Amino acid sequence: MIESPPPIVIVLDHVKPENVWNIPDRRGGNTYNAARATGADGREREHQDDAAQIVKEELERLGVDVEIKTPEDFGNYQDYDAYIRSQSSMGYIILPLHFDAEVGKGGVGFLTRVRPGDIEDKKLADRIDKALFNFYTENQELGNYRNTDYLANMTLNVASPGPATLVEMGSMVAWEEHYGTSFTS
Repeated sequence: MIESPPPIVIVLDHVKPENVWNIPDRRGGNTYNAARATGADGREREHQDDAAQIVKEELERLGVDVEIKTPEDFGNYQDYDAYIRSQSSMGYIILPLHFDAEVGKGGVGFLTRVRPGDIEDKKLADRIDKALFNFYTENQELGNYRNTDYLANMTLNVASPGPATLVEMGSMVAWEEHYGTSFTS
């Protein structure tokens, strides 16, 4: 019997720019530290939602059950983190998807990130890293490539019970320069 792959939850851990003061750190809270970490110079979600949808459709075409979740779905990061932790505890794969900022201004381009010492995360990252490298070799104008790194990441920490890997899908600015501002279409 062929075992089906575990479900994947694609998490977009940054908020849309208009929500940096609407999604508090805690239920009923008045701090917005997580929401103000908007990624890619505050514009990451301009393309991230559409890119996540493309990844979801490709994975579903292969028979994988995929959900996309955002902080806006929960209204605060406390409940969002609890959801990510619960899904990870059930063995779901957690994939935070990101676009890196402009190369040389805080961005690299293509890379995967895992928690140090987590063998399950590293095995998942290795498979994704190979695909990113193959894509990068044919699309070097979309950002640089770096092997899996181990920099601290709050979403990966929350997803520690199960396999999780953060994926940087290239330099957002480079994608825009090469394909235009509607590159996900």
